[in-house]
Amino acid sequence: QPRPPGSARHVQRSAPPDRSGRYRVRVTAGELPTGTVVVTGASRGIGQAAARELAADRDHHIVLAVRSDADAHARELDARTGNPHIHPLTCDLASLACVQTAATNLANLLDTESLPALRALIANAGVQLHSTAGTTADGYERTFGTNVIGHYALIRALLPHLSAPARVVQVTSATHFGDFRH
Repeated sequence: QPRPPGSARHVQRSAPPDRSGRYRVRVTAGELPTGTVVVTGASRGIGQAAARELAADRDHHIVLAVRSDADAHARELDARTGNPHIHPLTCDLASLACVQTAATNLANLLDTESLPALRALIANAGVQLHSTAGTTADGYERTFGTNVIGHYALIRALLPHLSAPARVVQVTSATHFGDFRH
C-alpha cells in the first residue's frame, strides 16, 4: 500500500554475498576519522565483514560488541588483520541489563581515554526467528527486542560519548514484522 508524501520509508537492501558466501563491505580510507568504532554482530555475516574491513585500517580501534565469545572473536580478528586495537565487548542485545552494562563498560574506557574518541557505532546485530513465542529477558518478543529495542538502548546510552564528526549506522530489516505487513 502506497504511503502518503512525507511518510516514505527508506529501505536500502544490502548486496547478496559473493560466490564464496562472504559479504563484501567497503569503507574507503578517510570516510571515518581516526577513533573507536563499535560494531554489533561482529561475529558473523555483515558485521564480521564490516569489522574486518575497518580493522584493516590500523588507525581505527574496533570494539566487537557480540553476544558471546567476545575475547575469541577479538583474537581472531587481531590475528587475521594484524590490528592490535581490537577490543572485545560482551553485549547481549536481548537483555537490557546486559546492554546497559556493556554501555557503561565502554563509556568508562572512553572517559578514561583507554580508547580514543568514539567516532562510529554500527548497529548491525540481529536475529531472525520463525516464531513469536520467544521473549527477551525483559519480556519483549525476541526478534523485536533484540533487533530494535536492544540497539535503541545501546545507541541512546552511547550517544553522549560520540565525538564529532561521528556516525551511527543502523542496519535494518523487515524481519520483526513477521506475517504482519503495513
